[in-house]
Amino acid sequence: MKVVATRYGFMEIIESDSTVSKSLSFYGEWAQKELDLLARFILPGACVLDVGAFIGTHTLAFAHMAGATGKVYAFEPRREIFTYLQRNIEGNGLAQVSACNVALGAQPATLAMDGLDLLHAANFGGLALSAPRNTAAGEPYFVSVVTLDVLELPAVDLIKLDVEGMEADVLAGGGGLIARDRPVIFAECNSLDGGASLVDFARANSYSVFGGMSDAYNVANFNEEVQNIFGPAKELGLLLLPAEKLETYHCTLADKGLPEVESFDDLSCLLLSKPQYYDEVLAQFCAKYEVRPALPSHELDEALAAKGRCEAALNEVKELAFARQDEITVLSARIQTEAMALNEAQSLAFERMDEVSSLTARLEVMNAELSNAQSLASMKHDEILTLSALVKAKTAAADEAHRVATERQDEIVELQAQLADVRRELQTLEDTKTVRTLRGLGLLKPRK
Repeated sequence: MKVVATRYGFMEIIESDSTVSKSLSFYGEWAQKELDLLARFILPGACVLDVGAFIGTHTLAFAHMAGATGKVYAFEPRREIFTYLQRNIEGNGLAQVSACNVALGAQPATLAMDGLDLLHAANFGGLALSAPRNTAAGEPYFVSVVTLDVLELPAVDLIKLDVEGMEADVLAGGGGLIARDRPVIFAECNSLDGGASLVDFARANSYSVFGGMSDAYNVANFNEEVQNIFGPAKELGLLLLPAEKLETYHCTLADKGLPEVESFDDLSCLLLSKPQYYDEVLAQFCAKYEVRPALPSHELDEALAAKGRCEAALNEVKELAFARQDEITVLSARIQTEAMALNEAQSLAFERMDEVSSLTARLEVMNAELSNAQSLASMKHDEILTLSALVKAKTAAADEAHRVATERQDEIVELQAQLADVRRELQTLEDTKTVRTLRGLGLLKPRK
């Protein structure tokens, strides 16, 4: 699932869709110039029918234009596409929009349809109900075909038709509604057959037809992308206005410069100014009967010339591709060799997985031992700090004792001298006493 931001809200797109979804992804919008025109006819509170809604590009825009007080009915018959339409409506909280999984036609019916393979690249927005089933996947399913007149719709202000050639059938089934409400009608026009049926309807129902030609690429796109992936392609839509309301829309017609289509020749002129009309419609007939339109159209000549240049370039690319076949073969062999080497490397990596596991376990044990050692070292560090403080205290005490001892040294020397004198005196006294004692005993003769 891929969701992109667009001018009118977030939208889920079909990634394999080559046109509408691609434009939404690249530019954040689809057919914006067409929507700018339709915005002139949709006022707040309007009721709009989006017939052929696809994934909801116009539905979301119409809801924005009509506002919360308006009403939008979106019709999409293909169930795979309808799923995207529903999610885009619900994802943007558009309560004023009703989605209808039916086809509109001239008469009620039941239509068998094949399921679409949305993984197959295609322009899913351009598939007609009667298109070849080259994108089919799965069993057929059935879709109801109803008419506009059997639906209980409020007053309708605008009908947008994008039903790939079935516009006349849709309008035929809504004759009563159209007569009642006289809505503005806007229909895609890709061929003279489809456009002619709209001109016939307009003539029969007092409508005037105007051609709205717009570039597929919008310079002022929402994503401000400068690359033009659509080239010179243009889109043609026919605007049908009730004759009695023309005066109301005079300013819009003048401002937009919309030419009035009064004949099939007028319509032919508009279609021939659409660059892709030749490739999409005329080319098959021209190739079948080997004819080429002799038109004084510089755009057509330039388009054909560009097509020729592209074909020549494609042929050169093909020739270059064949010339490079040997290189491709060599590169393929090299890729195979490198793939084998990669497989061997993967095998070796698996073989070394046990070694890695063992080393990892060993590393965990070593980390645990290191953690224990760090804890023990932290404890010893505290003890060392305590002992260091004690040694500093003891050293200070020793230094103080040494200082006191030094100060008392002189006192000790003096005291020792005094002690020696006292000893000598005592010795003298003792000697004197002894002599007297000896003399008294007659043991010592008196001195002469």
